[in-house]
Amino acid sequence: MKSLTKLFSNNYLRALLAIFAITASQASTASVCIFGQVKEVGNWINTNVQPNDVTQVIITEECKTKVVRVDNGDGTTTQTTHTYIQHYVEMWKSCWSGNCNWGKVAAAIDSDGSGLVFSFDHGYGVHRGVATIWSGGDNWLGFLMTYNFTGQPSSSTFVWLSRQ
Repeated sequence: MKSLTKLFSNNYLRALLAIFAITASQASTASVCIFGQVKEVGNWINTNVQPNDVTQVIITEECKTKVVRVDNGDGTTTQTTHTYIQHYVEMWKSCWSGNCNWGKVAAAIDSDGSGLVFSFDHGYGVHRGVATIWSGGDNWLGFLMTYNFTGQPSSSTFVWLSRQ
């Protein structure tokens, strides 16, 4: 039993050293995503749905990597890798057939850091939204949608959504 423990320990240590060596060799281009920084991430439900209201919103985050190549002007290029978190908003709205999924779109942190901004473009108008956590707690999401249908005046709706 003692020799099996020693063998396992040695192999385990070798594997850890190999992983460390690979990680260290890529350290100049490696970076990490830290999730949970945006409180709006989650599954949100409208508990008081009115006609044409937003009924549900799911806000997610994914770790993405972008490779950037720069021409150095001397026939060589420099490559850098940027890792970042991309947020997404998927929205459902009450409609004549019940509950219509408007789709999933990329979202960005608002310029003042107060929430997420996003837009849906269905071809007949661009509809913009803002999702903001209620300042009194993390379980309520204020959700403002401004609808801009082509050739019509814009209109807005605001609903409170509850974290599920």
